Amino acid sequence: MVDVMTIQKLAIKPKEALFGTKKLITRKGKRLEVIIPPGVKTGTLVKLSGALQITDGYYGDLFIQINVKNTRRIIYAISTIAILFIIISSIVITRNVTTSPNNDYSTVSNSPITVFKDKQPDEFSSYGKPIKLVNNDAAVDPTWKELRAFLISDKTDQQPYVYYSYECASYAEEVHNHAEARGIRAAFVAVVFSNEDVGHALNAFQTKDKGLIYIDCSGDLENGIGYDKVAYIEEGEELGALTIESARSFDYNFYKDFKDIEFEPLGIVEEVYIYW
Repeated sequence: MVDVMTIQKLAIKPKEALFGTKKLITRKGKRLEVIIPPGVKTGTLVKLSGALQITDGYYGDLFIQINVKNTRRIIYAISTIAILFIIISSIVITRNVTTSPNNDYSTVSNSPITVFKDKQPDEFSSYGKPIKLVNNDAAVDPTWKELRAFLISDKTDQQPYVYYSYECASYAEEVHNHAEARGIRAAFVAVVFSNEDVGHALNAFQTKDKGLIYIDCSGDLENGIGYDKVAYIEEGEELGALTIESARSFDYNFYKDFKDIEFEPLGIVEEVYIYW
């Protein structure tokens, strides 16, 4: 029996840290599967009980130390011309929306987003449980009035927030599926923050009269249940939210100018993934 803690490091992406993942690692020629739970941060230790019996030939636990990669782009100065070229290219890239080939949805946000259509978010999970989006081929884009009426009638926001069990991804999955069942086209949205190891999940709706609207119905540990909220997403800015009663505009500047912020900002928006 060896008492010394054996640690091996493993780097993962921010979205893998947010939603959990499975990884294969190699130690002394032997491969081991590591199940990473959602919500891990840099420095988190994941225990593989008895793994050293397989890799090192003696009984002991192997601890995997998680390192969440920083995805922010770093520009190296090679020459003045190269620097200018990279900066100009970066501006063009980050101001364009990346879409799947069949995407026919637009966005009112300046955020660098990736949009998928008719694709399951297989790379994400809700604490080991895959996100399963159930789409309705007959669903259509709503007006804001229709969307608001649906949100008020839907009770997903009243589900209790349960740490490591029912968190933001679960709320977003449920709101999506309830909306589609009601004939309202909805999207599942995953947000990666530049200043945090974890991100956030919410929903999006392409309304006929107000454009793209982000909706967050999730609760939190402190308050338990949630609220129907309009979320405000802008590249390089904090993700914020206001209750649907307070959201008289869906423009980010309205949120910034709002005097009585109702919910604490969650993090600085870096990447957004939208699944229709």
